[in-house]
Amino acid sequence: MLRGSIDFVGVNHYTTSFVKDDQSSKGGSWWADSRTWTTHTGIDGKDIGPQADPWWLYVYPPGMRGVLNWINKRYN
Repeated sequence: MLRGSIDFVGVNHYTTSFVKDDQSSKGGSWWADSRTWTTHTGIDGKDIGPQADPWWLYVYPPGMRGVLNWINKRYN
């Protein structure tokens, strides 16, 4: 009954980060429960993109494309 009934889908994408598995995390908070370690600096020492304001936002347009491609692949 619901198939094809969506008129609008909103996607919020604020920033892109490098993410690594962190099973040593004990959890206990929203951030720690993901059991991931995130950074905006790559292994080459360079930031993922220019830093914006506030400090945790980094400009990386391909990140938005990646999110949209993932949604398309996942949900067709």
